[in-house]
Amino acid sequence: MLKLYSKRIVFCFVVMTILAVGMIIAAAGTKSLIKEKHNQFLPAEISLAVVENGKENTDYKLMNQLKWEKVDNNYETDKKIEIANLDKADENNTDAYIRVCIIPRWTVEINGSNENGLGDNIITVDADLPLDNFGSFVGLNIDESAKSYNMGPIIFNLDDNWNENWFYNSKDGYFYYKDVVHFGSSTEPLLKSVTISEVTKSILDSYGANLTIDILTDGIQSEGNAIDNMWGNVEMGANGILQQKQ
Repeated sequence: MLKLYSKRIVFCFVVMTILAVGMIIAAAGTKSLIKEKHNQFLPAEISLAVVENGKENTDYKLMNQLKWEKVDNNYETDKKIEIANLDKADENNTDAYIRVCIIPRWTVEINGSNENGLGDNIITVDADLPLDNFGSFVGLNIDESAKSYNMGPIIFNLDDNWNENWFYNSKDGYFYYKDVVHFGSSTEPLLKSVTISEVTKSILDSYGANLTIDILTDGIQSEGNAIDNMWGNVEMGANGILQQKQ
């Protein structure tokens, strides 16, 4: 009988050993299953540049002095405007919808102060002009046939094909590009030139003032529901083409 008990003890010991090893393996497996994983999500970034007459300006504002040329009884300056969706190597670039707001200002140049307090820097500030007489930026109007955008005494001459690629939303004052702009590419032109009358030019000269045009632009990723959440006045139509909300 002793031998039988010994065999049973050995058998039980072997079974318990197998169970213990199995529990250790299972515990190790469970530990590996619940091991913390670090997912690296990179937010999409949109970097835009205003392109004026073929030159990029990533500050979104075009502060260059306008060069006027006499055309009949008016003065005109070239200002071909496109927007670039930049492809930056250090960013997680994305395709985007783009919109533009055109903001004109009457300005003068004065001596400003540099970091040493010396007034040897020329800075541009808004001009104090009798705007009620000639230059209030009111009466905004889009002329589809003339392909122009009037704001007070200023005529923005839109690109010949602007309304094939853009539309104007009177609810928020933005021009919207209809199609998705892939990163590394640009929109078709919106603006081609600006016109003011001879009278307006003479008044500006008498005050030593200038016309400064700021082109403000922003973009939103084309994927997901970003359009619905952020740009409430427009919507995505057929084939992803942007349109004014009905």
